[in-house]
Amino acid sequence: MLAIACLALVAQRLPAQGEKPLEYVSDTLGERLLFHTQGFGNLGVDTCAWVEGRPRIPLRVQDREYAKGLGHHANGEIVLLLEGRYATFEAEVGVQWEQGTTGSVIFQVLVDGEQCFDSGIVREADTPRPLSVSVAGAQVLTLRVTDAGDGITCDCADWLNARLTLDPEAAPRESVSVDVAPFAAVCTWDPNRLEGTRAGRVDEFPAEDLSLDGELLRDSEQLYHLPVPDGTGCIGLRWVERRLLRSVGLEFVGPVPPTEGVRLEYWVGESRWQGRWEPLVGRLTADGSCWTFAIDWAAARGALVPSTQKVRWLLPGVPAEARVRLSAYTRSVWDEATLIVRAENAKPNEQGSVWVYNGEVVSQQPRSPSGWRLGRPLSLRVRYSRPMSVKSDRTVLRFSLPASEARAIPDFAVAVEDVLANGALYVPAAGVYVTTASGPALDEHQRRIADRRTVLDDVRAAPDQTFAQALANVHRPVQDLGPMLLSLACDNRKFQVERDGTIQWSTEPDLASHGAIRYPVELRPTLGSGANDGLTRHLPGGWLPIPVIEVEEGGVRYRQRACVAPYPSAGPEASVCIADFTAMNRGEAPAAASLALQFLADRFAHRNAEIRSVPRGFVVSAGPRLLALVETAQPFPLTAQLGAAAVDFSGLLAPGAHARLVVYLPTWDMAPDEHAQLEGGAGLASAVEAYWHAELARATRLDIPDPLLADVIRVSQVHCLLAARSEADGARIAPWISSDRYGPLESEANSIILGMGLLGHEEFARKSLDFFVARYNPQGYLTTGYTVMGTGWHLWTLAEHYRLTRDEAWLRSIAPEVARVCNWIVEQRLKGIPPGSRDDEGLMPPGVVADWGMYANRFFGEAHFCAGLRDAASVLAEIGHPRADEWVAEAEQYRQDILSSYRGTQGATPARPLRDGTWTPACPAMVDCFGKVGESFPGEDWGRT
Repeated sequence: MLAIACLALVAQRLPAQGEKPLEYVSDTLGERLLFHTQGFGNLGVDTCAWVEGRPRIPLRVQDREYAKGLGHHANGEIVLLLEGRYATFEAEVGVQWEQGTTGSVIFQVLVDGEQCFDSGIVREADTPRPLSVSVAGAQVLTLRVTDAGDGITCDCADWLNARLTLDPEAAPRESVSVDVAPFAAVCTWDPNRLEGTRAGRVDEFPAEDLSLDGELLRDSEQLYHLPVPDGTGCIGLRWVERRLLRSVGLEFVGPVPPTEGVRLEYWVGESRWQGRWEPLVGRLTADGSCWTFAIDWAAARGALVPSTQKVRWLLPGVPAEARVRLSAYTRSVWDEATLIVRAENAKPNEQGSVWVYNGEVVSQQPRSPSGWRLGRPLSLRVRYSRPMSVKSDRTVLRFSLPASEARAIPDFAVAVEDVLANGALYVPAAGVYVTTASGPALDEHQRRIADRRTVLDDVRAAPDQTFAQALANVHRPVQDLGPMLLSLACDNRKFQVERDGTIQWSTEPDLASHGAIRYPVELRPTLGSGANDGLTRHLPGGWLPIPVIEVEEGGVRYRQRACVAPYPSAGPEASVCIADFTAMNRGEAPAAASLALQFLADRFAHRNAEIRSVPRGFVVSAGPRLLALVETAQPFPLTAQLGAAAVDFSGLLAPGAHARLVVYLPTWDMAPDEHAQLEGGAGLASAVEAYWHAELARATRLDIPDPLLADVIRVSQVHCLLAARSEADGARIAPWISSDRYGPLESEANSIILGMGLLGHEEFARKSLDFFVARYNPQGYLTTGYTVMGTGWHLWTLAEHYRLTRDEAWLRSIAPEVARVCNWIVEQRLKGIPPGSRDDEGLMPPGVVADWGMYANRFFGEAHFCAGLRDAASVLAEIGHPRADEWVAEAEQYRQDILSSYRGTQGATPARPLRDGTWTPACPAMVDCFGKVGESFPGEDWGRT
């Protein structure tokens, strides 16, 4: 446990009558919570963490239940806004009792970003640990739990009796606030439409849903004319960020309507397109023409996290000629600072501008840029938001400077909190230096950072690295514990071999297009006692798909070798899985050996297989279907005992003696009485080796000096062939992105296709591309249920394959389909967007690129669409397609539109620090995300943002 000065541990107690008043955090969570994240389930309020569809259970540590507290789950944070009102935070922390000893977490408490408590590892069997932390004057309290480094299984972390003691001497909240309405778009909406788009993640985005928000323009007096469709006025604000609002206001110029029937609504949803309008709870105060609505987040139904991108006023009976001015205030705390801005190598009379976003220059109108003659220092007295982990109100200086040879990026931004934290901030790419009022001169600052090095400097100075060293640093031991999939190349008959030797399969072939594997048939071996202490697993030759499992016990060395061999006598595509078991006495005295084989016809239904003895050993079946033949080699020194669903072999092995048996698992329909057709035994392993050597011989031969890297390259190719399935009698290959789940995703599968193609597996790549071409839908795009963005990635890969192979006959055969997709991209990126209307003009409709369901214009996705259109059109031009040149031109315009959007977002996003002490303009990930994604959308995508 950390010994930290601000921590004072106290025994568990609740305040006695007459002591300073306290608040249970669970009672005021709606008012205090800024945001929270957790690795599993939902935050429990006076309950344990919970999941949908299951009853909520009480908070419990050991044998005691608690009525008050927060049920959290590692890894995650609960961030609370304190506003300087409290003196102390207290709680008892412990791991929720779940009938075991698996859970282990670390509890941490941070006050205004400074860690003040660390529990050390707390396990499920431990008693609750009390804590008391001073929060006097603090703005933000963060409750954090981590998984103690061993994964998050059963890591339900309980903040028991979490409570805040009010500070009667706390200073009143600062009265100075910044109106954030100027940083929003003023919009109107259809008052009767309560939902956003209903387009799913793989649906074509409706044109009418692209502009749900009707942006309004100010008149010459900086006022907005209030739209009054059907007698109800509707006007509001839409921000890029999710704002933590405290109140909103409306000022009328001209006639003032009655307040009766006035409603406020806020937007609840993943993005500005996805969501719904919900009633906003609070108190409306009318002072003549000025209305203020104070929001009561604690009473807002379902609004656990009080933030929103949009808020709107609904005003029945408002006069049609009404004009208004809008305002909005957030929960941020504001302060002031003087900053000095200087430009390097400015030309005489060069002019630029600086304006403050999410803040204001004191005594200057919001959103009014400050003109700056670059040859002179510019002094700005800025009102800024104090730093918080939620960056929705982060105050930023945005610069627009004249382009020049010395100024590579003229439009960029700097966060005020970064300048204050570092004292000085230098952006060489823009030639701009920003400091506090007492910051050093540029030459002094450069002397201070002169000895700092970039990452590239360190890489160049480091000795040559080896692959073994790299693997040792990036490989995680947990990766050694997973199963291995076995089959012939691209075959749909698969066997899954677990690390302990268990083999699972199905009597039905896999579907090519989808699946999360749930193989019902199971062979579960028990080697010796089954303890498996010291068990090892390896591949012969370092890469052959013949996993060998070995374990030693009582002087007996047990080995299991599994493989799938071609079996042409049963048909050209037939295969059989062979499990070869050996027990050898390595000692100098007789030793007891035992080996058990259990068979289940359906492990999910707990249905045993049928086993009977035959001259060669034992036949295993499920009704009329042969599942396995257990062949015991002769002479066989162990005694067999047949049970209901298992065969147990045991006996004494003489020194140096061994016992061996082979299990056949055929992939085709066989009657139990046809078991005599199975032969070849352990000798089939040599056929497997020959088979895989032949498969790789068809591809590029690589001779490199590092044997480990050579094996990794070989085994990577084998893995792709093992994971793939096929359809149409092998005419098309489904390139699964993982052996046992996900299937052939239209996006990520392209890495497999391109990689295999580059290594010479041309047939694999072509048939994989054909698999996706066959799935173009009638609208003209591709999806297998994961993304739409994969359409562009697929076209890009398809064009690369053609350039590698120059297979003109193949390209001509699919050219009409490829042309349909090119045309669809062109139509989608332009639909529903009036010229010059938004920063995302000319981009594709918003969507997803992976698991995260938030719709957005991500530059990753746009780049794939653009590359796909560009390269597909280019290869179509090579074979003379009549519209190819048109699409090549469209792709170039698309590229320019992406760059324009990128530069616009870059110019609004704070610069990022480099290790050498300088700062560089940001590299934004998506349109209108002004910072790192995790800062703007904390905890989303299951905590991966």
